[in-house]
Amino acid sequence: ACYFGEITIGDGLQKPVFDQGAIIRSINRPDAASAGLLKPGDVIMGVNGIPLSTSDPDGVSSAQRSISNLVSTIRATPQGDSVELEVRHPGAKAATKADIITIQPKSSLDPGTGRVGPQSIGVTLGPNYVRTEVVHAKNIGEAATLAGQAVFDLTSETARSLLNLLSQIGSKNGGGVTSQMTGPIGLINTGSEVVKTNDSGALIAFIAAVSINLAVINSVPLPALDGGQLVFVLAEAVTGRKVNQKFQEGITAATVVFLLFISLSTSFEDVFKIFGK
Repeated sequence: ACYFGEITIGDGLQKPVFDQGAIIRSINRPDAASAGLLKPGDVIMGVNGIPLSTSDPDGVSSAQRSISNLVSTIRATPQGDSVELEVRHPGAKAATKADIITIQPKSSLDPGTGRVGPQSIGVTLGPNYVRTEVVHAKNIGEAATLAGQAVFDLTSETARSLLNLLSQIGSKNGGGVTSQMTGPIGLINTGSEVVKTNDSGALIAFIAAVSINLAVINSVPLPALDGGQLVFVLAEAVTGRKVNQKFQEGITAATVVFLLFISLSTSFEDVFKIFGK
């Protein structure tokens, strides 16, 4: 409804356009592996001879996948080995050949908890943003199609990110999973920043993103969520008998404790990110 309204009676649906590569937003620490080799504004075009994906250069999902693949390659680098990055510096023409920079990743240290994290080159990455196009619909049918596609894209990306986070839990690199998540405090902080922009399109996009995130998380098959309740209903339909009440209550209580732990952990992370800078 948010997207449909923005396309039909609003200012139009904002569609960001991205180019190949991942842009370096900042160098995280003076002792980072990339310090002195990379600088903010540099664009990483490829890693170890493999160019970052350009199959859908104007799609948010494609841009985020390129960054995820780059991060995964760096994290998978054996201790002591190096990665070769193809880097294009700010102001370089598109036809200019990218520089090859060799960097040896380091294991990161979380200053808040003291935990040793995965391999990193110590930079903050972002999609290589080019411009924003405003999409308008010529009729109701086209508006419904565009809105449906926007919802599908955001839902797919949210589900993919959630699965990626869940897959890290319990792995050797899973100690910092909550640092990649945003809790209620972070959500409020982000919302306040969006409101300050006085951009109705950005506010509508934020509201839609929050709604879709909640829907995806609520569909996860955990007993305390709707997805988990559906699992119990399906189990009863298949077996022809009700699930043991004590078992259901016990596993639901355990899940609630787990979710509360995640919520508190992300809240502490949010507070640290806001006030610990």
